[in-house]
Amino acid sequence: MRSLLWSGALLAVHWLTFVMALQRAPIGTVLLGIYLAPLAIAALARRTLRERVTRLQVVSLALALGGSVFVLQPGQTGGRDGLALIVVSALAYAGSTLASKKALDTVPPARAAAGQLTIVTVLLSPLLALHPPNPTRTDLLVIGVLGLVYSALALLAFLAFLVRLSATTSGILLYLEPVSALVAGWSFLGERPTPITWLGAALVLLAGALATREAAVKAAAKAARSQVG
Repeated sequence: MRSLLWSGALLAVHWLTFVMALQRAPIGTVLLGIYLAPLAIAALARRTLRERVTRLQVVSLALALGGSVFVLQPGQTGGRDGLALIVVSALAYAGSTLASKKALDTVPPARAAAGQLTIVTVLLSPLLALHPPNPTRTDLLVIGVLGLVYSALALLAFLAFLVRLSATTSGILLYLEPVSALVAGWSFLGERPTPITWLGAALVLLAGALATREAAVKAAAKAARSQVG
């Protein structure tokens, strides 16, 4: 229960500081800063979850981070305030992921997602009193889709995979997010990525393939040992 509370509280900190950082720095800079979180996850997973980070995972992290630099092409950090918000947001996200992994030992993904979103709502609702919104119908529609699809369902899917994968592998797969944004912009918005951007996307996809292949091999070996035992 304590891990679930921590995961929800840190998720609230992550979302809040992420939005605040977007007001101060370019989106590429903010996203690249947030994607330092998998490095923190890998560094802390051994101590908090007793996970062993393999050489292949380290290679995958390096490939994914390098690819993200090519995809996101960051600019300025928005001064000290922007840099501080990015660092806090990345560390909060890493902490939330590690706490979620621990909570999932006893709590199923659906309950964990519901619990985290409830905690986030309780912690962030007072901000509405400080800054009362005056949304239009379009704003409400966008917020509704953002909350249901890109927060609730995405969080549930992430927790469902986190049950089956190590925290480090799950962190590596987070780098697929900027690649999906790249493909969506190219497909639906007519954006034309440069060759170096596509190179970055290829590096991220390679990192994801290496990480998932290693996870699949470990799962198969574990299943074989359980059958023999």
